Amino acid sequence: YYSIEYPAGQIIYRSDARLDDLRVSPGGERVAFVEHPVPGDDAGRVMTVDASSREARVLSSGWGSVDGLAWNPSGREVWFTAAASGVERALNAVSLSGTVRKVAQMPGGMELRDIDSAGNVLIDRSTQHMSMMLGNFEKETQQDISWLDWSRAVAMSEDGKSVLFDESGSGGGAGYSVFIEHTGSDTPKRIGEGRAMDMSSDGRWVLAQDAHDETKLMLISADGSTHQPVQGGGITYRWVRFLPGAQSILLSGAYPNQPPRLYKQQLPDGLVVPAFPEAAPDSFVVSPDGKMAAAFEPTNRIVLFDLVRSRKRVLQVVKPIYPVAFNRSGEVLTSRMQDRSIVLELLNPRNGQVAPYRRIEMPEAPGIVENLPVCVSGDFRSYVYSRLQSLSTLFAVSGWK
Repeated sequence: YYSIEYPAGQIIYRSDARLDDLRVSPGGERVAFVEHPVPGDDAGRVMTVDASSREARVLSSGWGSVDGLAWNPSGREVWFTAAASGVERALNAVSLSGTVRKVAQMPGGMELRDIDSAGNVLIDRSTQHMSMMLGNFEKETQQDISWLDWSRAVAMSEDGKSVLFDESGSGGGAGYSVFIEHTGSDTPKRIGEGRAMDMSSDGRWVLAQDAHDETKLMLISADGSTHQPVQGGGITYRWVRFLPGAQSILLSGAYPNQPPRLYKQQLPDGLVVPAFPEAAPDSFVVSPDGKMAAAFEPTNRIVLFDLVRSRKRVLQVVKPIYPVAFNRSGEVLTSRMQDRSIVLELLNPRNGQVAPYRRIEMPEAPGIVENLPVCVSGDFRSYVYSRLQSLSTLFAVSGWK
């Protein structure tokens, strides 16, 4: 869960969605913030919560990208930077009754940093691009396989010959686009719309989520010829992984007014059945036999879920390390950042010891602000990862109303 405390120690709002850009109103009676319902996606809505009554309200929703928020000095409007689709955010204002108006638009994207008491605006104008790098451990090679402006790597096939990614920027369109990159092909193949979620180990099937409705999944064949809706009875799919054989999935999901939990579901329209009784993590990886799952918790803990006996083990680690995959011996491949390197290590689930495995040296590039999780092939020979590049200039602007 994410929570807002105001004052410290007093929770006035709690959500299983990511919360950021918290700002207190000039009078101190409300907190405005952005809520991102989908893990790893900056789509979201602008909200306020009353500090006394703890009543939360959605002021503006349906934004494909929203980042940056501040109160207008009058206290009657919340200003924020957002785009309906793509990443070229404009500066908008929304009243406390929910009326939205556009304040300013620039070429490229904007991020609102602050507004002072005189109404002067601190704005960040940026050009952003997400690139995708494909590498081979044995050959020690990397190549940029980016396609459009926001290539987000999601999964690899067992043999490393197919890469699943999506395009959620301007090039991907309002509904996002799902692609598969095949080794040796000149261009990737667009197989459908949505947010890419996972690829079966044999590379034959893909799961995609509706970009505007987190309760809708689509099962898509790798050639794009078959699209089959996955019915979940209204559950919000937060994270999805194919189980062995691609006949069923393990998912982290939540029904309305319930916390996220781990479930299993037969494809395409089987019942959603609880797989584990306790609250579920935002992301996880599954062992090749489908009997175990692993996740990282922010308190520097690796949680191992025994999906057969509904038990879990917690391993305390000294630094944040993120599960990437299980190997055939049951060890967990983990990743962490160190300078410009992705450090891969093997975690022994029996004793909690971590041993070095590989180090991925990332090519130098200006403006790298975020590295997304690395994906590896089932044979541990190939890998793919994405990283966000942002080149920005900070402006102080007066006169916007």
